[in-house]
Amino acid sequence: MRHEHGHDGDQPVVWLDVLDLPLVYYMEASYHIDGQRQTVKPDRGDAVYARGGMVPTLNFERAGKPYPMLRYPWVEARAALLALAGNQPDLPSVQIAYTNPETGGDAQNILGFYAQMLRPGQSLRLPARSPAMVFHLIEGGADVQIGDQRFALGEADTCCAPGYTAVTLSKPPGRPAGLHLHRRRIAAAPQAGRLRKTAAERLPSKTRP
Repeated sequence: MRHEHGHDGDQPVVWLDVLDLPLVYYMEASYHIDGQRQTVKPDRGDAVYARGGMVPTLNFERAGKPYPMLRYPWVEARAALLALAGNQPDLPSVQIAYTNPETGGDAQNILGFYAQMLRPGQSLRLPARSPAMVFHLIEGGADVQIGDQRFALGEADTCCAPGYTAVTLSKPPGRPAGLHLHRRRIAAAPQAGRLRKTAAERLPSKTRP
């Protein structure tokens, strides 16, 4: 997807890019084209796709854009997490996925994006799966146990976990923690969906517990 990095403000910013470079490099699909700066358009898609279960149509025809939403506001994700937690108080994992509103699939083809809320005092063990994961803390504080390493995250902190590694998220008492989760996916490549496995599926049948 063609895009640019720019900053028109007067204060320092940090740009956090999440890329699936190993797969892209393996497929020899990485390239760069010099060109003129694009004209910034005011419509980012988040306003017209602001209501779940409803999408805009023009004379009964759906939009054919591969990426109809370019902005997913945190304020909307936070509201969705709080609503989910309030509606299902016994839910063990309060998590939402960022999706393409036109297709229902992930927001991007080879990367999955999620938002996770940890309740105060909660400890959540994530299953060991083949995709690597990146965690970025938006609000509150959280501890992340990745294998035998432990990280204490504050707001705006980032850490990552390799594939096939058990991860435990825990939230000390206090206000809830809001995490962005970025999970690498390979299902977009031909036949690659067969490679996405859990740790148990990775073991030979004779060695499984």
